[in-house]
Amino acid sequence: MPSSSSRSGVHILAAGPGVTLQDGGRKNFLRFGVTTAGPMDPLAFATANAAVEARQASTAIEVSLGGIEVMTEGVAVTVAVAGGDFGLALGDYAWTGAARA
Repeated sequence: MPSSSSRSGVHILAAGPGVTLQDGGRKNFLRFGVTTAGPMDPLAFATANAAVEARQASTAIEVSLGGIEVMTEGVAVTVAVAGGDFGLALGDYAWTGAARA
């Protein structure tokens, strides 16, 4: 078994209900029982992909109530967060969502 120090990537440590991987959706596959919807917030999805200069329909983690906890190991990760009211923490540093009206 490889040691944990040889592992690299993004590790999901905890995920609340409704956390999903989303992409641009599956057009014309409803007849096979595959949803065509794509992300719940298409504007936030497009904004996050644009912020990290990813293709328009690149896969993103869509987070709902309950949140998500991830850890990176051995890789550099660029992250964009877009959407509604949220809180973020990186180590001991925490901040809250987008500008409020």
